[in-house]
Amino acid sequence: MNDKSSAKFYNENGFVIIKNLLSSEEILKYKKLMEGVFPDVSENCNEGGETVFSWGLADGIRKKKEFWPLIWNKKIIKEISYLLGGKIKFCIHNDLHFNLTQSAFEDGDPHKITGWHRDSRFRSPYLSRGGWFDKYRGKDYEKIWDESAYPVGMARLGIYLNSFEENKTPLFLIPGSHLTERSLKYSFERLFWNKFIANIRCFITRDKRPRYFPYVRSKSNPFCFPAKPFLAKVEAGDGVLFDMRMIHGIGNRSGDRCCMFLDYGLENLHTYDHINYYINERTDLNYLKSMPMELEEKLKEQDLFLEGWQKFDGSPMTGRMSPSPEHFILEKYK
Repeated sequence: MNDKSSAKFYNENGFVIIKNLLSSEEILKYKKLMEGVFPDVSENCNEGGETVFSWGLADGIRKKKEFWPLIWNKKIIKEISYLLGGKIKFCIHNDLHFNLTQSAFEDGDPHKITGWHRDSRFRSPYLSRGGWFDKYRGKDYEKIWDESAYPVGMARLGIYLNSFEENKTPLFLIPGSHLTERSLKYSFERLFWNKFIANIRCFITRDKRPRYFPYVRSKSNPFCFPAKPFLAKVEAGDGVLFDMRMIHGIGNRSGDRCCMFLDYGLENLHTYDHINYYINERTDLNYLKSMPMELEEKLKEQDLFLEGWQKFDGSPMTGRMSPSPEHFILEKYK
């Protein structure tokens, strides 16, 4: 896939696989660093009767100085800048995962996962709604991801240090789920797909999990069939870049799975809000309130330091998808 086709695919589907993002030397380097994050721990949980080592560290890249060079890796910056179509900045939201998966799949069937999610503020299946019921509730959902003034240019990069063949971990992404026009918008549409069709699936399979499958239109027309999940089979050193609004999920693994996640975005209110969500509202994740001074200086040297988000107090969204910030949200920004 050439640069132009990659950008077209990313814009239409919300994700793209970047092959050979890291060299074999870099893969070994970061594997060793991942194994040394918690040097005194070798096993800490039980999976299928076996004791294994598993952890997830929110803000791990900022907290661990040895991972900082990933942020301004020249190949990473070049690829993402092109795909997002503008000058990108490091957007703070980042994680380190070591064998962190979920017991959600059965035989790799995406209709039997209950862990589908987005990495944006709003995690439900719907990006927009319409119809008399939503208007009655007074929620103008169509303006949540308003791009008339500023484009939504936020992307999450997952870098994988093991191949699919090593761990057999399903990584499913639902194409087009980042687009508001693909979201099930009307009440009758949501009722049909998420109640009627889903319950038929549950009855046939004798399994209640298909009820939680996030239906997303394959096209903007409300009468189109849902988009089929895409199974990403990555190699060690590959990266998966996906829009924050992309619905995705992972399943069981049968081998080690190390991955690192970084966020980048264009410098506008959508990105400011995204950062503020993780810093000010997701206090359970223990993100650093301020950037380490040395890291801030290095980001400025690389022209990757995002200005302005600290003063942002006009969140266009809350967890309930309200265009007007609610009181308890505003309090967090004082």
